[in-house]
Amino acid sequence: MGDASGHVPVTSSTVTATIVFTDIVASTALMGRIGEEKAEHLRREHFDLLSEAIDAHDGRLVKTLGDGIMAVFDGAMPALAFAVAAQQAMQRRTMNPDVEPIRIRVALCAGECDVVDGDYFGPTVVQAARLCAAAEPDQILVSDMVRMLAGSRGGFEFSSPESRELKSITEPVAVSVLQWPPAADEPVAEVVFPPRLGVGSPFAFVGRIDERQHLEDAWKHVVAGGRRTVLLSGDPAWGRPPWRARSPTPATTKVLWWSTGAATRTWESRISHGWRCSASWPRTITTG
Repeated sequence: MGDASGHVPVTSSTVTATIVFTDIVASTALMGRIGEEKAEHLRREHFDLLSEAIDAHDGRLVKTLGDGIMAVFDGAMPALAFAVAAQQAMQRRTMNPDVEPIRIRVALCAGECDVVDGDYFGPTVVQAARLCAAAEPDQILVSDMVRMLAGSRGGFEFSSPESRELKSITEPVAVSVLQWPPAADEPVAEVVFPPRLGVGSPFAFVGRIDERQHLEDAWKHVVAGGRRTVLLSGDPAWGRPPWRARSPTPATTKVLWWSTGAATRTWESRISHGWRCSASWPRTITTG
């Protein structure tokens, strides 16, 4: 509400905060390549992803700035977590070959800011904006104050500080690069197999103790985050399918069970006759 003269009172304060700026890399070239309408759609999608990450880390979106955003956090730790989440969200999009990739640059600075009607001003804000403009694609730059506030908490890894000249800032600024881990693949939905293909098969598993150990070792390697290919070879026989069905998992995106041979019977016919693993197959197991 304004006073009798119609003036609206201005609220102002001074706070200590961490300021974050982001910007889409080569947005003008992107628009020229895919057209204004599609570029606008991507820009809004990118804003939605960033807004979700801001909310998830207890930050506040101050404003959007053309192809980027300005956000504020009460501390360095949530701001750093947001910066990593933002880059990972953009990288995760590129895992889908059917979408246009979006690459961003991010910068963080911490210090005192003047807050006027919800907007933030002062040297800390200017420094963060200039730092964002100086960042490389996919890069997160942080001021030395942010790095020192984080310390060894949160498991964040920084490069050694380097002095940089930034536009309209008289003194060189100590800057570090935040090393962010690649985004993990989206979890794959579990495949539900018929009961006869489940691990809990009523049929006995006979022999091949050493070969079974190879399979179990390969599976442990995958569970630990690695990738492993297991090749099964031998004469075509009734026993081949149980090796896959009795392994730790019948199917996974990280393990490929590859069997060789010339068996022509269908899975359905094998199921109807029942399976039992013989001691004569597989002849060899190779892991790699």
